[in-house]
Amino acid sequence: MMWAFFDASYPASYVLRGCASMIMGFFLSSCLLPPFIHWMKNTCKKTQPIRKDGPSHHLVLKHGTPTMGGVVILLSLVFTTLCWARPLMCVWFVVGVGAVFGMIGGVDDYLKITQRHTQGLSGKSRVMLQAAAGTGAFGVFFALMPPHLATGVFVPFFHTLIPLSWGFLGWFVLVLIATSNSVNLTDGLDGLLVGPLLCVLGFGAVIVCSKGGLGMQNQGALSTLVSHDIHELLIVIAATMGALLGFLWHNAPPAHIFMGDTGSLALGGLVAALFLLLKQEIFLLSVGGVFVAEALSVIVQVFYYKRTKKRFFLMAPFHHHFEKKGLSETSIVFRFWIVSFILFVLSIWLFFGATC
Repeated sequence: MMWAFFDASYPASYVLRGCASMIMGFFLSSCLLPPFIHWMKNTCKKTQPIRKDGPSHHLVLKHGTPTMGGVVILLSLVFTTLCWARPLMCVWFVVGVGAVFGMIGGVDDYLKITQRHTQGLSGKSRVMLQAAAGTGAFGVFFALMPPHLATGVFVPFFHTLIPLSWGFLGWFVLVLIATSNSVNLTDGLDGLLVGPLLCVLGFGAVIVCSKGGLGMQNQGALSTLVSHDIHELLIVIAATMGALLGFLWHNAPPAHIFMGDTGSLALGGLVAALFLLLKQEIFLLSVGGVFVAEALSVIVQVFYYKRTKKRFFLMAPFHHHFEKKGLSETSIVFRFWIVSFILFVLSIWLFFGATC
C-alpha cells in the first residue's frame, strides 16, 4: 500500500501520510455518498423514521431522509487506513472496535427502517451487545499493553496509575458503552455531531503527536507511552476526520442523509478505543464535554420524571430542549460547535499542564 513508499523512521512521514489520508478520506466519503443516498432513497426506499414526540417541524423537514450514512464513513476510513497506515495491532484495534460497534448500530438501523419504528434494538439488548463486544476488545487490548499498564487507570496531574486488576475490565467496557451511547445521543440535528467529534479527534492527534515524538516531546504523561509505534494512530485519526468532513458535505442543513446508529456507535466506539489505548480516557470528560452533557440530560430527565412525573427539560437530549425553546437548528449546531472548540482548547491546556 501507499505507506510502503514512506520511511517510517522520519517524523515528517507521519504528517505527510496523515494529510494524504485526510484528503483521501474526504474524497472517498463525499464521492460515495451521492450514489449511496440515491440507492437508499430510490432503490431500497429506506428512510429514517422520525420521532413523533420530537419537535413538530422534524416531521415535515426530515421526512424522507435516508439513513445509515455511517456505512460510507466506515468504508472510507477503513480503506484509507489500509492505504496509508502500517498494519500494526494498535491501528487495527482502534479501527476494529469502531467497525464492531458500527455493526451493532447497523442492526439497530435495520430494525428501525424495516419495522418503521424509532425504537430499533431495545436498550437492554444494545447494552448487552456492546458489553460483549467490549469484553472481546479487552482481550486484544490486554495483549497490546505492557502488563503494568494493561489494568490501570492513569490520572493526569497526579501522574498516578491506579491499579484495578481485573476490575479494569469493567472500567474498559464502561468507557466503551458510555462513550458510544453518548455520541449516539448527540446525533440528533443536521451536522451537530461532526463538530464535537472533530474536536475530540483533533485532541487525540495532539496526544499521539506528543507520544510519537513529532516535535512535541515532554515528560510526565509520556510515561504512559504504550508503544513506539503509537504515532501510527495519527493516520487513523486523519482518515476518520476526512471521512467525517466528506459526510458533513452532505449532512449540513438541510441534510441529504443521516449517519444513523451505524455511524454514531462506530465513531463513539472508535474514539473510546483510541483514548483507552493512549491511557488518556479521563480527558474524554473534558474534550467530550458536549457528549457528557447530552448523556446527563437524558439521565436527569428520566430520573426526574420517575420521581415527579414532570419533565426537567422540555425534551431530552437537551439539544431538543433548545429547539423547543425556539432556537433554530443551525443556531444550536453552531453554538455546540463553539462550545466543543472551547473544550478542545481547554483540554490541550490541561493536557500539557498535566505533563509539566
